Amino acid sequence: QRIRQHTIPSSGHNQATFAFRLLQEDLGLPVGHESEITRPELADKYEAKFREQKQRVSNMEVRAVEVTDSVVQAVFEIYAALALGTTRYNRFDTH
Repeated sequence: QRIRQHTIPSSGHNQATFAFRLLQEDLGLPVGHESEITRPELADKYEAKFREQKQRVSNMEVRAVEVTDSVVQAVFEIYAALALGTTRYNRFDTH
């Protein structure tokens, strides 16, 4: 279900966060950070490009690892982002 949210055309910036970060990168904006334009405004202004990024995500190969322990899951997610070089797309701060 979570992967589906990242790919369906109707998903917003808060559901398709990976696609939204790809959009930010494509536009040359700081990935994962607010800019002068808000996230909803950016997603609306570049709706077609945002849809393209969701399609891009839907074409990606995805693999899953089930981790049931929440502490191990948190550590594994950070380790995987570091090992795979994807830290620019992952935010580990709390909100």
